[in-house]
Amino acid sequence: MEDFYSWMLNHTFLGVPLLHFAKFLGFLAAAYVLGRLLRFPLSKWMERLMPGEDRQASERVAQGFERATFILVFSIVLKFGAIDVLHLPGWLWARCQQGMTAFMAVAATLLFLQIVDVVLLGWRKHWQDEKSQADEHLISFTRKGIRVVVVLLAVLITAENIGVEVKGLITGLGVGGAAVALAAQGLIGNLLGTFEIVGGRLFKLGDRIQFDGHDGFVQEIGLRSTKVRALSGEVVVTPNKKMAEMQIRNFSRDGTVRTSVVVGVVYSTMHDAILRAMRILEEILKARQDVVSHQIYLKNLGASSVDLETVFWARYAADAEHNKLIGELNLEIKRRFDAERIEFAFPTQTLHVFKGAEG
Repeated sequence: MEDFYSWMLNHTFLGVPLLHFAKFLGFLAAAYVLGRLLRFPLSKWMERLMPGEDRQASERVAQGFERATFILVFSIVLKFGAIDVLHLPGWLWARCQQGMTAFMAVAATLLFLQIVDVVLLGWRKHWQDEKSQADEHLISFTRKGIRVVVVLLAVLITAENIGVEVKGLITGLGVGGAAVALAAQGLIGNLLGTFEIVGGRLFKLGDRIQFDGHDGFVQEIGLRSTKVRALSGEVVVTPNKKMAEMQIRNFSRDGTVRTSVVVGVVYSTMHDAILRAMRILEEILKARQDVVSHQIYLKNLGASSVDLETVFWARYAADAEHNKLIGELNLEIKRRFDAERIEFAFPTQTLHVFKGAEG
């Protein structure tokens, strides 16, 4: 045994005794085993913390948490034990220590971000339990904001620990602060607009809104802009600063969307026929399962028609669903009105010609 120990000590690889390599591999094996052993209690702890309703999100967060913990344990063992046993030259040892510090910072950042996800999942579950309006875009925005702040802090702290002069870098940036501030005006304005949209709950993901001549459903609320898919199919991207300054009409409420259809009948339609037309409209709406509530009234005595308006709240959340709903309603209205011989109006103009007295 002593001969084997002496052989390992006297024989080298890349200038390092084989015995030191063996100790290094032993540390790696210990770190691997320790990381694997920690996964079981951590997974059980995570299962108790996370809501059981959203299994897919819970499993994703749990896997990320376990992976980040394993990387953190592995990097700690490397930094404070495994590298030292190799007895590397001073310059190489210092570089390895810097690399392990950066590795630990990445692992710790990932671990903290998974903890943030756990907190946000619990926050969403609390909202749902209280039957309050759980704004998914608010959770998404909060998650993005926290991630940006955490990553920036991690980069600054890690850079400081591996020898980068962060204070000098910040001071250097301060020299061009005026130019940077001028260039960042748009970014800051959009961020403030995002806070106003989120804080004021002007709209949320899936809402149907009208603004600046556009009408569609909110697809994404980012830190810089909002994406809306219009009823005509195109995607409208608008900076949040501009969105916060606009007049916005929100047609969504509790998972339903306010919609209206106006039907014009000719002025020659008798009173009883108009009442019959309103009953037909009510029957059509009551027959649809996606319509929650409705109201039908005589809206206007127009220039060439008697206008009947149906205002209803229906369950749909996309431009294709809206167009399908309106198309089916119009087809059924046309069929029923034709069967009852109720005539639709169209723009007309009556000219009265008077013959002047002969001179």
